Amino acid sequence: MESLIGEYAYFLSRLRNESEDEKPTVDEAKAAVEKNTPEALTGIIKKFAKEYSFLLSTSRERDVEGYTALLLSLFTLLGEKRAKLEEECIVLIVQSIVEDEKEKGTLKLKILSTIYNLVAPDYSFRYEIFAGLIRIASKFSDLSVLIPQIQYLPSYLTQWSCNASQSRNLYSLFASSLKLQGYNKEAVEVYHLLLETFDKEADKKDAKVRDLVQQTIVLSLNHDDEFQFEKLYNLKIVQTFKTEKAVQLLKVLVTENVAGYKKFMKENQFGLKSLGLNFDALLEKISFHTIATIAIPYVNSNSEITYDIIAEALDVSEDEVEFNLVGALKSGIIGGKINQISKTVLITRTTVRQISIEEWKPLASRLNNWKVSLSEITQVIANAKSGELISRLPNQVTV
Repeated sequence: MESLIGEYAYFLSRLRNESEDEKPTVDEAKAAVEKNTPEALTGIIKKFAKEYSFLLSTSRERDVEGYTALLLSLFTLLGEKRAKLEEECIVLIVQSIVEDEKEKGTLKLKILSTIYNLVAPDYSFRYEIFAGLIRIASKFSDLSVLIPQIQYLPSYLTQWSCNASQSRNLYSLFASSLKLQGYNKEAVEVYHLLLETFDKEADKKDAKVRDLVQQTIVLSLNHDDEFQFEKLYNLKIVQTFKTEKAVQLLKVLVTENVAGYKKFMKENQFGLKSLGLNFDALLEKISFHTIATIAIPYVNSNSEITYDIIAEALDVSEDEVEFNLVGALKSGIIGGKINQISKTVLITRTTVRQISIEEWKPLASRLNNWKVSLSEITQVIANAKSGELISRLPNQVTV
């Protein structure tokens, strides 16, 4: 440890252009090493951590990386004093990295990732480190490196023993940062997690929560590749604000068809204009879902849907049907094959939103047919096995 402390001190001394005759940084480190008491050693290491911003701002990137690793290695040599000092020093280092105004985004992310992986998974200060990663990636780099972690955030926050306020702060920071970088789909996913934390009576009367619900709905509806809104609509806190126009519109996208959408828009167009929604895109989405609903009885039935049926449901001419069919196929809402000559579509798969009784009927029929077929196959297999067993029995000898 003594040699590592000395090496770090000499490097800081050079950065400060201290003379050969007077090296206060080195002298202070030597004094601590000579005392060789836990208090003296932890004191000098903590001083190094407090001055980390100087190292970060004045050194070349390769030196910052190397001497940061050296500083972190000192924690492992402190025995029972390690835990408390490690936490104090990591707080100081992370703060220095986040507050530093210079670029070095890749380097900062690398250092924060190293620190994050250095500490135990249930270490509570991992929360601050992760928040630091978000801030640095948002400011100097690209948040794509953190997107794979979204699915683990709830378990992380549990591991770190975070309260509701901490969880909301981290979700809000991550979601807003993703939105700023144009990762709207991922931002909506994190906003979902944020909205799930609101379930108390006080939340239902909070204007900020209402605005958050509206913001999440608008972001979700405006995303080009987002077509499934059931999860968002079914959140408890969203249902709490069901009288809000944004929530009512969301319900239409989940439960209605084109006719219902147009009726709602006609009755509420003035109340929705201020939301900043792309209504042409929403009409397209509800058209795709209307096609999906029509398609349910036709899935794998060898029967084709004619263009005129779709045209009537979408309230468009037959010339516009193919455009909507292609869109529905590309979005993945339905699967099938278009026959341009016969003006029909053969459906192989469809996606339902909230399944109604009418939509359950063809599904129930297919499930029942499958059950009967499976039963028949099982019986055939059983009969075959029985015949095979009988053929293997020894011949009976009669006298």
